[in-house]
Amino acid sequence: MAQLLPIIVAWCAFAAVVLRSPTAALLLATVALATALPPGARSQPFLHSRVWDCWRRRFRYSGVVPPVPFCAPGVPHVFAHFPHAVFPMGSFLSFPLCGDPATGVPAPMEGLCATVLLRVPFYKHVFAWLGCHPADKPRMMAHLAAGRSVGVIVEGVAGIFHGATPSAERVYLSNRKGFVKAALQAGAPLVPVYHLGASQLLSFSGVADASRAVRASLGVYWGARGVPLPRRHDIISLVGRPIVVPRVDAPTQEEVDSLHARFCAELVALFDLHKHLLGPEWEAKTLKVV
Repeated sequence: MAQLLPIIVAWCAFAAVVLRSPTAALLLATVALATALPPGARSQPFLHSRVWDCWRRRFRYSGVVPPVPFCAPGVPHVFAHFPHAVFPMGSFLSFPLCGDPATGVPAPMEGLCATVLLRVPFYKHVFAWLGCHPADKPRMMAHLAAGRSVGVIVEGVAGIFHGATPSAERVYLSNRKGFVKAALQAGAPLVPVYHLGASQLLSFSGVADASRAVRASLGVYWGARGVPLPRRHDIISLVGRPIVVPRVDAPTQEEVDSLHARFCAELVALFDLHKHLLGPEWEAKTLKVV
């Protein structure tokens, strides 16, 4: 969605210079100020603000978690979120689950996201206030070593093109094994997370190779009434039971493949167990790992 910002800036520049619009000039000044301001850090008031309550009500957001406590106290976990879809709205809305005694989801939860999102004005502030950091392995390992759980959207930009769509539930996971290897090296339990309904919000058409090269979606997306706003659809965050992972400093490919296969099976089982919660039309759906 960050690709809309250059279009907005270009239009404001035209309106400010050619049309002499004071509103456009003010918007340009706001963008310039946002570019200069540092992103800041996690903000609990922001996480629990009325803005998020409004979004959660729009999607009638809810969560399903195992009986509390399901996470070993003091042990860092790797929460692997799916699907990315066009926009990972389910992951966004799930942040308030962290630290709630009723859910047992540990806090703080360090979110990992595409580095480009932490460089774009406005976006970098929102993601920083959520508690997100660049999605690279050194930072991930540092968080786990410090005893902090991490949440990672495994599919990345590739999930927009090869993952879930409004007509198909699938995850781009067959060749995504880096998070499994990291969990083994840290001895951190793996937790599958699937956001039912997140695939229904937006449609997308774009250039896959170029998008993956710059780690940002390049294309056009649309949703409600054909405009770039998410369709209204229920979202239910499904949190699975942790998969216990032994610590292996130098895991073999066989060990990585074995744990990866188990994770895939657990994710599909989690989907199959709860898909009926979105109604009869979802009971016939299947989750495909590609």
